[in-house]
Amino acid sequence: MYDIAPNSLKLSWENALSFESSYVAQNYYGGVDEKGNRNQINQVTKTQTLSLVVPRYDEYLEIDNFLITNLGQPIIFNGALYCCESFKWTCQNMQVFTLELSLVQVFRPDVTDRDKLKIKYFPLTFIADFKAARQYNYGTLTDTLTTPNGTYPGNNAFYGGVLLTDNRVFCIPFKSTTARVYNPTTNTLTTPSGTYPGNDAFAGGVLLPDGRVFCIPYNSTTARIYNTTPDTLTIPNGTYPGGQSFYGGVLLPDGRVFCVPFRSTTARIYDPTTNTLTTPSGTYPGNAAFAGGVLMLDGRVFCVPHNSTTARIYDPLANTVITPTGTYPGNNAFIGGVLLPDGRVFCVPFNSTTARIYDPFTNTLITSNTTYSGSGAFVSGVLLPNGRVFLIPFNSTTARIYNPISDTLITPSGTYEGSGAFAGGVLIADGRVFTVPHNSTTARLYGSAISPNLPMGRTHSAYDNKL
Repeated sequence: MYDIAPNSLKLSWENALSFESSYVAQNYYGGVDEKGNRNQINQVTKTQTLSLVVPRYDEYLEIDNFLITNLGQPIIFNGALYCCESFKWTCQNMQVFTLELSLVQVFRPDVTDRDKLKIKYFPLTFIADFKAARQYNYGTLTDTLTTPNGTYPGNNAFYGGVLLTDNRVFCIPFKSTTARVYNPTTNTLTTPSGTYPGNDAFAGGVLLPDGRVFCIPYNSTTARIYNTTPDTLTIPNGTYPGGQSFYGGVLLPDGRVFCVPFRSTTARIYDPTTNTLTTPSGTYPGNAAFAGGVLMLDGRVFCVPHNSTTARIYDPLANTVITPTGTYPGNNAFIGGVLLPDGRVFCVPFNSTTARIYDPFTNTLITSNTTYSGSGAFVSGVLLPNGRVFLIPFNSTTARIYNPISDTLITPSGTYEGSGAFAGGVLIADGRVFTVPHNSTTARLYGSAISPNLPMGRTHSAYDNKL
């Protein structure tokens, strides 16, 4: 299994060498669609031109060194296997660099010994270098809590949020029949087009590769997709079970959406490219088993245990489900998870008074030394710019910040309403945390804006930008 970045298609040598006459979909971010015979060498010469903001000079050097080192070698870029023949930088100023790449797309490199060919993953995708951006410390936010402009419906209105490509926040409708979009730049709240079912319709959402928002069906038997340009709402193909079936979703490395089973005993995967819904392999416990999922660094999905006493990991490449090591408390223990900078998964305590951290590298589960209030305290969390975890207060009247390096917990400034006030949070471009109103009629913003804005790879990553 190769080390991958989200939004890059994970290819194994078995797939690359043995696709035979099967369809090889490579239209992700402007690739191509091909059919080929076994061991056929398929090549498409194309030029990729990227305009990217490089916030740090050392990041530019890292990319430049990567290209120099791997010139003429196979790399994964935009979901396909390429060889980089040449590249050129154009510097417009000290922050904006234009990179022009000459790439040859190769599905089956002419190499007989796969072990001699070391595949590397190009550290740039449509939304920048995910892993480097997540591991970099962009500084600590000022410990302050503010109430932004705008009034929300309350009454379990929204559940989870997604940061749009224009850096506004989209609130996922739960009981509300309309969505809300908060603009942190202008500090304004708007109601976008479209009517939603209400009745606990959706729980969480993900940002699709094309910038649209996919709403995860909870009670609804159909999904919804919101498009910012134009301001429209559509119902994609596919029928869901309803009855609290799914709780949160994850954008898979190939651009599909994995719906995390809550009461459903099977998962669902929506493909926005083909507008189709499928049921992947694997059986889940049902009975409010999992609440939220986390995309791990190897491209697999960790399902966060809620009532289940064991986790599940879905592998989209093998289309298999496994039960990793470790026993969880059950009894609505956790809701949502956060991928830590070191690749471990932090499970956010809801009813549990202790956190759990799963290590996919060693397949081990540990109990953090920190203590939480339980009683529906927190719903999901946000990875702060400094690599710590901000826990979103649901019934709790105070937030918590977990430090994964020291395994310690602090209570930041500010008082929240409790009583199911907020459900999920979003890291916005200026580094502040937006708490999504559930029962509350106002949102909250934790921290003071930092400058410059965080890179898109930090804020829009498939690891983080979801519930």
